[in-house]
Amino acid sequence: MSRRLSVYIFLNRRNLSTTTTTFATSSSTAAATTATAATAESSDCDETFISYLNQIVRGKGSWKLYLNNPSISQKLKAHHVEKAKLYWPACSVLQTLYHTNSLSPCQVFDEFLRSYRSSQFRCTYGFDLLIKNYVQNRRILDSVTILKCSLQSGVVLEVRTLSAVLHGLVRIRRFNLVVELFSEIANNGDKIQPDVYLYTAVVHSLCELKDIVGAKELVQKVESGGGCQLNLVTYNVLIHGLCKNRRVWEALEVKRFLNQKGLQPDGVTYCTLVLGLCRVEEFGVAVKLIDEMVGLGLVPREAAISGIVDGLRRKGRF
Repeated sequence: MSRRLSVYIFLNRRNLSTTTTTFATSSSTAAATTATAATAESSDCDETFISYLNQIVRGKGSWKLYLNNPSISQKLKAHHVEKAKLYWPACSVLQTLYHTNSLSPCQVFDEFLRSYRSSQFRCTYGFDLLIKNYVQNRRILDSVTILKCSLQSGVVLEVRTLSAVLHGLVRIRRFNLVVELFSEIANNGDKIQPDVYLYTAVVHSLCELKDIVGAKELVQKVESGGGCQLNLVTYNVLIHGLCKNRRVWEALEVKRFLNQKGLQPDGVTYCTLVLGLCRVEEFGVAVKLIDEMVGLGLVPREAAISGIVDGLRRKGRF
């Protein structure tokens, strides 16, 4: 006990109990303040270190030279890399991995998953970048493999990553695989909420597979509470699928209800319907649609006009 504190207690003997309590409380407060300050200081140091790490990665110097420095390498932890959000360098590393490694997609995923778990990362964006890298390099089926591994391992991917894979499959006309993957995604429950772009890819695929009933049911399900608002592109895709399958009257019904959904038919909507009507030789209705289109200030495509003119000529009405 310090001399000053001894004198203080001696002079205030009658209030010793109160003084002791006050002193204990003050000591506890001081300890708490010190702990908070230490935490804040540690957090500040982390932020400073992460800022420095960003400068190294984005600078022109050698990463190897900097990262081999003990003052950096000994302090560098997984959470520093995660907090730094070094997406561009991560993409660069993935490109190098893509061009130099001989591992299968499953093996690559296993290595990612092992690193993710051993480093106790909280963010799963590395898996999204991995899948997008395969999509961008046109290895769509390999991206599907990693997507399936992710779903089976409980890794939650971004919806736009799933959408990129499904649209990649649409481009290579693997429509069955789109529908299959969508079923797996839907089985993940509340973990993944599909967006309008993902639904559009599925509607397109169902129409191409001639499953018009399935396409219409999916649209109706989303409209009645599927968690997102469909846009004009989705309905145009449905209209195109209906016309392609010679169900043009159903396509006209879809167009008729667009205004009730807060959407305005565009040039694609009208031209698709006109070409669909020409396919079933309903040229009179097609002409009326062209008139309606022009009245709205929309310009018909050459293919739509040619379809009507050629059809009327064949019928001897032009």
